[in-house]
Amino acid sequence: MLSCVRSPRVQYWEPAKFAQQLRANALPRRTSGLEQVLLKVDMTSGHFSASDRYANLKEEAFTFSWAMAALGMK
Repeated sequence: MLSCVRSPRVQYWEPAKFAQQLRANALPRRTSGLEQVLLKVDMTSGHFSASDRYANLKEEAFTFSWAMAALGMK
């Protein structure tokens, strides 16, 4: 999973292009569901993710839930 936060030095389309390259290289040789490429862009946070404690926990929960879903866990 790629996670991208809004920064004035890095525009959102740069990680999007990188994710597309990963998808193009991973899809032809897909053998299981672990080759998924997810790009999550947060346009409201700073360069180092959310500064609010609860928003940071919400981001971590999203990451763990995506990983568990990718591994087939419920």
